[in-house]
Amino acid sequence: MSLTNPGGYALESSCRSDMVIKIPDGVSEYEACIEPSAVSLHAINLADIKVGESVLIIGGGIIGLMAAEFAKLNGATNIALMETNPKRGEKSLKYGIVNKYYNALEEGIINSLSGKFDKVIECCGNGPAVSEAIMLVKPRGTIVLVGVSLENISIPTVVTFMREIKIHGAIAYTYKEFTKFLELIDKKIIDVKKYIDDIVPHKKANEAFTRLTSVNDDTIKIIFKP
Repeated sequence: MSLTNPGGYALESSCRSDMVIKIPDGVSEYEACIEPSAVSLHAINLADIKVGESVLIIGGGIIGLMAAEFAKLNGATNIALMETNPKRGEKSLKYGIVNKYYNALEEGIINSLSGKFDKVIECCGNGPAVSEAIMLVKPRGTIVLVGVSLENISIPTVVTFMREIKIHGAIAYTYKEFTKFLELIDKKIIDVKKYIDDIVPHKKANEAFTRLTSVNDDTIKIIFKP
């Protein structure tokens, strides 16, 4: 299995034995499906979040919300979320991890928050989101790019230069981070079940992806059950 040889929804799939991790007895198959949580953990580790810092998460999907979870575990005291989907943004507040939600489409919101956050975790991958991250991080702050863009994007490099901003790319996770994620669930330190909105058969896959990408739906995570 790889980017060029997919097969995640197949009935059977083969992979190297050293790439298989046993799910702990205390973790259900549905909890183990809240991946890519280890991606979020990797991003937070790269950001090196310290106690008392303010963190902005751009993107309120499962990666963004799990990043908020790990940021809080690291001691961040002010965790904000920026989202273009109001329903998803408002829903994020109900989980008790995010302190404040900002609508990225609100007029003047970027200027009003300019330079307010110690760390910014960008989980969208599009040009506007990366530019917002640069505008919103504090001077000498850190941005971690988790979202992926396959196309070139334009960013305000003059702001990066003037504020001496650090921008860190993030790819996947380490073996240690993946097992750490499972350990946190097993020990009930984090609860991922609250993010599961639905469990559907494969025949409803297209419907599920439509819900996840709709600006009129607050769905966060849908699991396929064969």
